[in-house]
Amino acid sequence: MRRGRLLVAGALCLPVLALSACQSTEQPLGAPSASPPQTLIKPHATKPSKAPNQKMVHSVVTGGAHGSAARAKLDAVVAQGQLALDSMLTDAMKKVYSDVRIEADYPSGVTYLYTFRNTVPAGTAQGLEAQSSQFEGLFTNTLAPALEMQGLTHTSATFTFKNPDGSVIWSHTYGG
Repeated sequence: MRRGRLLVAGALCLPVLALSACQSTEQPLGAPSASPPQTLIKPHATKPSKAPNQKMVHSVVTGGAHGSAARAKLDAVVAQGQLALDSMLTDAMKKVYSDVRIEADYPSGVTYLYTFRNTVPAGTAQGLEAQSSQFEGLFTNTLAPALEMQGLTHTSATFTFKNPDGSVIWSHTYGG
């Protein structure tokens, strides 16, 4: 079980560090940077994790400039977070996870997807569930305030852990 807790501890650190990279108080989100241009990493192809309900689709589609601005803001937060996350993956974490990514969960949430490099034992889900309060604390104390600082409201964060075959081991959403 000790190894499982270390994996979760690493998984908990990444979202905090990645989103903290998006919290510059000196420069508004999307403003030109004074630093030299960087080559952006091509985003992962994504599949929607769940179909939005009709009310959510309506609010995004008919939200006018506000809906588009909120969507663009969340996309920018996710892109910056993914770049930061990619740079923070340690060799030890790369041995455990084949893929770690952040995806937008419209209208104002994020999803952290962790794909294990190897199929994990059956007890892993129970170990992750036992750590659920730590994920909740991470959302409440760090992620939600970071997202709200970017002007997003009614924020949420989903943490999903998958086997290499794509089967979900454990997933939970906080907030929303």
